[in-house]
Amino acid sequence: MTRNTVFHRWFGWRARLAILVLAAAGPLTAFILYQIHELRQRRVDEALHRAYEYARLGSDGYEDILAEAKSLLELLARVPEVNLAAGADCNEALTAAALSRRWVSGLWVVPSNGRVACSNIADGVGMDLTQRDEYRQAIAVEHFLVSNVFVSKLRKIPTAVATLPIINAAGQRLLIAVTLDLTWFGKLSQTVSERANATVLLLDGAGEIVASASSHNDPTTSARAGALASRPSGMFEAADNLGRPTFWGVVPLAGSPLRLAVGLDQATVLAAYHRGTRQAAVLLAFTVLLTSSLIAFAGSGFFANPMRKLDRLLHLTLENMDQGIIAVDQNGRLPICNKRATQLLGLPRDFMSKGPSANEVLAYQASTGEFEALSTDVQGKLNPCLSGGIATSYERTRPDGTVLEIRTVPIPEGGWVRTYSDVTARSRAATELLRLATHDGLTGLCNRRHFDASLQIEVARSCRSGPPLSLLMIDVDHFKQYNDRYGHVAGDACLRRIAQLLHDACRRPSDLVARYGGEEFAVLLPETPLAAALQLAENVRRLLDAAALPHAGGQHGVVTVSIGAATLGDFATASAETFVAAADACLYAAKSAGRNQVHPVPCAEPLPLAS
Repeated sequence: MTRNTVFHRWFGWRARLAILVLAAAGPLTAFILYQIHELRQRRVDEALHRAYEYARLGSDGYEDILAEAKSLLELLARVPEVNLAAGADCNEALTAAALSRRWVSGLWVVPSNGRVACSNIADGVGMDLTQRDEYRQAIAVEHFLVSNVFVSKLRKIPTAVATLPIINAAGQRLLIAVTLDLTWFGKLSQTVSERANATVLLLDGAGEIVASASSHNDPTTSARAGALASRPSGMFEAADNLGRPTFWGVVPLAGSPLRLAVGLDQATVLAAYHRGTRQAAVLLAFTVLLTSSLIAFAGSGFFANPMRKLDRLLHLTLENMDQGIIAVDQNGRLPICNKRATQLLGLPRDFMSKGPSANEVLAYQASTGEFEALSTDVQGKLNPCLSGGIATSYERTRPDGTVLEIRTVPIPEGGWVRTYSDVTARSRAATELLRLATHDGLTGLCNRRHFDASLQIEVARSCRSGPPLSLLMIDVDHFKQYNDRYGHVAGDACLRRIAQLLHDACRRPSDLVARYGGEEFAVLLPETPLAAALQLAENVRRLLDAAALPHAGGQHGVVTVSIGAATLGDFATASAETFVAAADACLYAAKSAGRNQVHPVPCAEPLPLAS
């Protein structure tokens, strides 16, 4: 045997083996790189949307404060002591109003000379506001106005001023103002920072940082917000003030030039992606090293062992992944289904050991009631064979309460790969944030913002299709005297007791009970005629009488309520505003008639047409 013949025999089969291995590894490497790229893009998109959602929820909370501020100023305008700026009595009324509202920093009544006539802050009486920008802006308009943010000279905290000009009973022009305590920003910042490792900034119209908070140990504040100054709103990537790449969500705060920016650190968001990249690189390097060793040293007797070890490594990788993964070939069989997938989907081991097809797995899950509570839209995504070769992503809740994020990627040669992630904790956190944005913190009822949105929807539905829609406006009688006699802690407990009574009385899922503002409640009753609404209102009044909550300052010795009722029906065309005004007028008629009663007439006559 010549040397040349030995060389060809020794080198030739190794070259063919190398070509075979590379041909097999090429598609696998391309698939891994594609999955890594897709994983990064998904993490980026999720981070941007999550940052924007945090910012939007904070913006909704600020809108609620502005709505409550407007309601408070309108209520104070009707209080005689405040309306006439009656010295000490006015100071006392403003102090009582501020105590029950934690977001109130100060209340002021300013006549046309620009000097504070009365305030809940003793040092503020007599203060000259004529040189203040917020005062000049307020006297130039005839409507509710919110100022720019500034730092309070008295309390040294970021503050905004909401003002309402009025003409009082004596024909004088007054300005009623409330300074808003922006410490809510700190609470939001703490919540978001703890849950999401985030940076939260409050920016003014010029891009100056009004306040900030960060989960990092190093500070992030500076005079300006850098790249954020030129971005009014939206989702984008930009460096923070220390040069760290960050995913930002920016939302303007309604009624003010402020913007709320929430940033998620890119390194934290992409940590899982970087771990996956390193693992893939290690796996690829190991494959190349193994292949090189086989080509250089392995004979036919050594070829099987490394392949078995590689197969074992791949098997251990799949079985120890935090995600569930299922691969289905073009024939509908399951060549890959790791342990985590069977755990997340609740599939028995003996069933999976039989090698069922994808359709058999779906049929088994359906037989156990797995899909009964799912919406039609989600049920249409269960079988990826019907997706038309398009990548899909959705979430569904299992019967045991586990929330799964399911992603499907088609394989070009036929079949698909589906991953399952347990996102229960993230889903519950989002649900809790939504509840905080739509419910009143004291009573647990729906808040004013949620009520207004629901009212618009129900009025439009009633006007379009004709089912009667009733509204009850409920006000606690002599509640100021109750607070003065028993204190605000007892007053809060009284409001919670009344809220629980209303919640228990309105048992239909469609009924909506809300705290409208202060001691006033609203009950929206879809598909309810006036007679049924009046019966419910009278039941509420009697239940509260039976509860016998002591009220030594009231007319009847116990806590009572006055209720106004109005109804839309027969394809009425009244607007939500005129509907509320009609029920509110009935409420005041009930108070004028002696309180502790339900008043539907004459206010519940046909409502005026919407303009």
